[in-house]
Amino acid sequence: MEQNFDRRVEQMKQDHYLHWFALISIAIWSGSVFGWLAGLGTMCGLLIAILVSNMVILATTGSVRATRVSRWGWLVVAAATLIVTSIEIVHR
Repeated sequence: MEQNFDRRVEQMKQDHYLHWFALISIAIWSGSVFGWLAGLGTMCGLLIAILVSNMVILATTGSVRATRVSRWGWLVVAAATLIVTSIEIVHR
């Protein structure tokens, strides 16, 4: 049981680092398209949105898996939004 727990903790650490990498990449991408202040705002906004949604999820359901889905969901939505807005800016 302890080996399974250690393996799970290591997997969560790796996922955490990958999530931070993705978050910073999206903020840099936003900064390069719209300016560095927008990139900083994107990073802060995503952090606040993820924090609040995960607190609500944990308070209502207690599911750690749902918080993981929520974290990645916010990043997918932010990346999709940047893709759409980048296309609109290039074609103007």
